[in-house]
Formats: sequence, C-alpha cells, structure tokens
Amino acid sequence: LIFCCSARPAALTDQIDLFEAIQACDQLPEVDRHYSRIVLAHRALEQNNQQAMQRAVIDLKGFAQGLEMGRPSILHARAKKIEGQVVKTWIGGNCVQMGEGTLQVP
Repeated sequence: LIFCCSARPAALTDQIDLFEAIQACDQLPEVDRHYSRIVLAHRALEQNNQQAMQRAVIDLKGFAQGLEMGRPSILHARAKKIEGQVVKTWIGGNCVQMGEGTLQVP
C-alpha cells in the first residue's frame, strides 16, 4: 500500500522520512527496501535534499556493486554526532563474508 502514490504522505519531506525508514528496515523483503532506495533518491532530488540524496546513492551504489560481483551484501551504517564530532557509529546488515579482521583507528 505504501508504494501506491495515493497512500503516501503529501509533503516530500515526509515521503523522504518514510522511504528512509522503509529502506532501513531489515524485516522487509529486499525488493521493497531496494525500491524504497530508488524512490528515496528521486524524492530527495525533487526536494534538493543533498543529505538524503547522498544516503540513497551510497546505498544504491553498494547494492549495485554487490550484484555485479555476484555478492549482494547489504550493510547499513549510522553515526551520531555531537557538536560536529562523531561520537558513536553503528554498522550492520546482511552480507557475504569475504574475510575478517580488526580495524584500529589512531
């Protein structure tokens, strides 16, 4: 129902919020999340919302690269900023494991 244009919120900013929430929900089928990324990119472009557009493009780029390589991994990342400084990050999702290791940040 939410993919039907008449069922969406009227304001583009509300649609951007809706489709960001849908594409981040790992309980939904992948096809719905990928469709949401495409709609999100389109709505962000219409609204000239650079941040939402950047998030949508990053998600689509990773998805497309995974498909091209035969390893469709879907990872989600978030960061919390306080006064312009990143203080916490989250990374999660479904992926095809290709290796493992530790990242040390100086």
